[in-house]
Amino acid sequence: MPLVEEFAIELMGHQGEKRANDERTLAADLQDMGWIGKQVFYLTYNCDKRGRVFAIPHLHYQREDHVRGLFRFANGLPLGRDGLEWLEIHCANCEGSTDKDAWSERLRWTRINRRRRIERIAADPKNTFHLWRDADKPFAFVAACRELSAAWQNPTQFKTYLPIGFDGSANGLQHLALLARDEEAARLVNLTGSDAPRDVYGVVADQVMLALKVDNRDQALAWREILEPLDARQLRKLFKSPVMTYAYSVTDDGMADKIIEGYEGVFKGANWLPGGAALFLAKLVREACDQVLPGPARVMKNIQSLAEYCTERDRILEWRTVTEFPVGNRYHWPDIKKVDLTVDGVRVRPKVADGVTSKIKAQKARDASSPNFVHSLDAAHLARVVLTANEEDIKDVLTVHDSFACLAPKAQRFHQIIRREMLMLYCWYDPLGNLCLRNTDGPSSPVGRGTLDPFRLQDEENYSFH
Repeated sequence: MPLVEEFAIELMGHQGEKRANDERTLAADLQDMGWIGKQVFYLTYNCDKRGRVFAIPHLHYQREDHVRGLFRFANGLPLGRDGLEWLEIHCANCEGSTDKDAWSERLRWTRINRRRRIERIAADPKNTFHLWRDADKPFAFVAACRELSAAWQNPTQFKTYLPIGFDGSANGLQHLALLARDEEAARLVNLTGSDAPRDVYGVVADQVMLALKVDNRDQALAWREILEPLDARQLRKLFKSPVMTYAYSVTDDGMADKIIEGYEGVFKGANWLPGGAALFLAKLVREACDQVLPGPARVMKNIQSLAEYCTERDRILEWRTVTEFPVGNRYHWPDIKKVDLTVDGVRVRPKVADGVTSKIKAQKARDASSPNFVHSLDAAHLARVVLTANEEDIKDVLTVHDSFACLAPKAQRFHQIIRREMLMLYCWYDPLGNLCLRNTDGPSSPVGRGTLDPFRLQDEENYSFH
């Protein structure tokens, strides 16, 4: 906890009002951390209309790295040889420089850095800040270094409590690639194998840079001057959030906001470009995504068309997930009424919403249909993974929508369960076909599908989740 107090604000990297907000949040975090201490506590969750679960307490595993890095399971397990390797992979994942390499390379990185960095950080995190401040997940990396350093001292007797994470590789795009049966999109999001893991964010970034090189507009020239000096990792950091939100039908303005956030993360303290620069780049990112990911783009448009079809008939788009969770893409205009009030002797009549009308907000229903559908698939996958894991006595599990964590000795089997349950969503169940069948008179979805065989997911052990 002292590390969090000393370094968290600096690692967040914000200035001005955002920094003040960070300081207020951190003060509340430290208060809760001090109250909990080393007590055992439980996370409670609620469920939204798409089936996604959200933790209720202030401190939970869906929070930022400075909070997540402090989590440990109450029940530990003897590490064993397989557990040690998974702990080593997890340490490399938290550091981040090998996150697009095969697992064998991540193991190699960890072992090379045992004495260079890992054991030094574990022994004295405070005075080795320069060794871990640039990690992808700094506080989680410190926690992994400490756990791994202790495990190396006595691997046969060591008992581990640290959550080992599995993160989906652009999970929204994974679902869309499977819905479209798009071979190339599946390869870019690591559903199918290649010589090394692929990075769809980097591929889109390259496409945007190519577009900028042949664009002579003033804003394109300005962006080229800014982006060309950046290395691949910095470019990825800038483009990751805009590309990720593309899978959830983000608007151009929403994507521009993500570009501003990414820019602030790469150029800490730098002045922002004026005059709609973020919106200009957002439109280039969208065009690049459409070119690189034609299958997912078709699926999103198809779902939006189904929402429009329903709205034209004065009803909402509805479906049930494979877990039988009912979802309604429900967006109605509010029922606005005037209320008579007297304030300091003056009569005022503010307008307030008193429930909703039966009239559907057509544009909102269209725009929200694809992200709601994809989020519901995420939620169904999570539910099936957790239930299957529990059946196999893997009961210590943490989740963040499309990401999971378990104890290292259970990681091998848990990873297989994650992949298998993703496969089963698309092999024995047709989400898009069922959506079309439920909401139209057509027998199946009209979207053109590719040739991807979902059964290939079970063979790609290294890449689909990392």
